[in-house]
Amino acid sequence: MAVAEGFVRDGGIGGARIFSTTDGGKNWEEIYTYGETTEGSGIALVMLSEKEAWVGATYAVSQAKCGANMLHTVDGGKTWTSQ
Repeated sequence: MAVAEGFVRDGGIGGARIFSTTDGGKNWEEIYTYGETTEGSGIALVMLSEKEAWVGATYAVSQAKCGANMLHTVDGGKTWTSQ
């Protein structure tokens, strides 16, 4: 798995993207988007096993409303919970 950014200010789609590969990195599939409407940003991803991973993420609705979340999956990225 890997994280990547999308920036609305640059004409792209906002939010942090999480990608997965099953062929050693030759091909990547987007499996989750975090914070598409809140300028989500992925900071780091840590894989604990083939199925379990944590992602540090931030969001910024405005300067007064911003923060961080830990995203967690135990099923290889099929579902994510915000901690």
